[in-house]
Amino acid sequence: MKNEKRTLISILLIVTVVLAVYTHVVNIKPKENVKLEFSRDAWENSPEKRFLMIDDMLVKYDFIGMDVDEIIDLLGKEYIGFDRHSIGYQTFGGIMREDAINFKLDEERKVIGIFFTN
Repeated sequence: MKNEKRTLISILLIVTVVLAVYTHVVNIKPKENVKLEFSRDAWENSPEKRFLMIDDMLVKYDFIGMDVDEIIDLLGKEYIGFDRHSIGYQTFGGIMREDAINFKLDEERKVIGIFFTN
């Protein structure tokens, strides 16, 4: 009887902890409908909010065909990776979101694709 009671208490304790952690993670995840308008100033001055600007930025700008220098003029020189094939910027997406937006470049340094990474 004692062992059964201990087992039951242990199970209840584990379930309580799991539910508490899950609730905490869900509550700190930003709401899906929160969006911010993209501007170069906001991008540079509020990097922790970049992930909220992505949708607006992708609507406002047609990045495909843009030269890498145009990307740098728009998003700044604080990129997280830049080589002859891509340039990337941190978006600080947080839990369960993309952490970077990357622009795939062709041999002429023009954007041919956009992809997100964690």
